[in-house]
Amino acid sequence: MTVDEIALLPTLCRSTVFRALRKLGFSRLSPFELKPKVQYYEWASPGDMLHLDINCLGKIDGIGHRKDGTRQVKRRKPGWEYLHVCEDNAPQVAYTAIHADETEKPAIEFLWFAVTWYKQHGIKVKRVLTDNRACYKSRKFRQTRGIQHKRIKSYHPQTNGKSERFIRTALKE
Repeated sequence: MTVDEIALLPTLCRSTVFRALRKLGFSRLSPFELKPKVQYYEWASPGDMLHLDINCLGKIDGIGHRKDGTRQVKRRKPGWEYLHVCEDNAPQVAYTAIHADETEKPAIEFLWFAVTWYKQHGIKVKRVLTDNRACYKSRKFRQTRGIQHKRIKSYHPQTNGKSERFIRTALKE
């Protein structure tokens, strides 16, 4: 029985039942229930699914005031660069490039270069998985080189987790 089922008995309140079971080491269901097996999102052969993503990288303009010793230096606003990442699902080989913006034209250009790079390594690209950025929603991007384009469900970045994890590791390194 769970804590709530026991607490439904007429003479016991939930907090008393929970405290007693916790003292005995039975406050959680995990020892009694088997966890469901995790189903990973994998494709069998190289090129079956490419994961695409973009990350914003802030440009750094000079050294900071702590190293410089003065706050009097006027700083320009250097802006952003965008790291475009393409990772193959099966062999987990990645192709990256930095572009000046994240609009439709650099995204399509990046996909062309990525597909060419994979082709040079003997991998024919069949599908592409992206998030829901505006550059990936355009008609021109969807029709690029006859590749099937899939987008993840909104607000579920874990679906495109391979490229998200690659970006995190690259930034850390």
